[in-house]
Amino acid sequence: MACWLEEAKKQEAKAEMLDKALAFLKNRLGGSQKEMSWEKNRFFLLKIKVLLLSGQLKDAYAEIDKEAVVGWSNTKQTTAVVYTCILLALVRCSAETRTIHGLSSSYLALSGEDAITEEILQHLAKLTPAAQEEWFQFAERMTQARIDHIVSNKYRKAYGRAAEVLGGYMEALILNDRKDQAVEFLHLNRNQKYNRFSAFRAEIQRVTGGSPLLARLK
Repeated sequence: MACWLEEAKKQEAKAEMLDKALAFLKNRLGGSQKEMSWEKNRFFLLKIKVLLLSGQLKDAYAEIDKEAVVGWSNTKQTTAVVYTCILLALVRCSAETRTIHGLSSSYLALSGEDAITEEILQHLAKLTPAAQEEWFQFAERMTQARIDHIVSNKYRKAYGRAAEVLGGYMEALILNDRKDQAVEFLHLNRNQKYNRFSAFRAEIQRVTGGSPLLARLK
């Protein structure tokens, strides 16, 4: 009982600290993300991470630019972070999802913040299935929009990143008993919309070949 009370005190102190951090960041930021300077964008990323550390995925989702399909490595990194967290939540942080964990390494585990990343993942694993359909709708729309923007505009250097979100979304579908949807999504992007983009198709092959969940998709 004493151990339980001690742990409860620690959790209460942590929650209080995160609440204070959020209050500070909200006061410092102000305005919309589109109006922010580079420095304020860094604080905005910190705010999103504090929300995720508090288990407030829905609040973090409400804050991001949901139309940002590019700029994920700089000013729109917050969108990439929340997108990745939604995929992780949908698969309950399963270690089987090699592509999704690759996205986590690219967008979430930045600046050596391994401890913060692990804490965020613990909160995501507790996600109830109630929001699952909403998250899947967002993930599909964002994944398709990112692929379309990169490939249609022939940004060849980014084809790998387009293939990675394709693979991550398909892993989430497969682990939620939606393999038929994953096959359909793969066929749409590889065999129909972009069947003449051999470099992109090669990146898809690289991603699917590196994931046990995706390797058998036809």
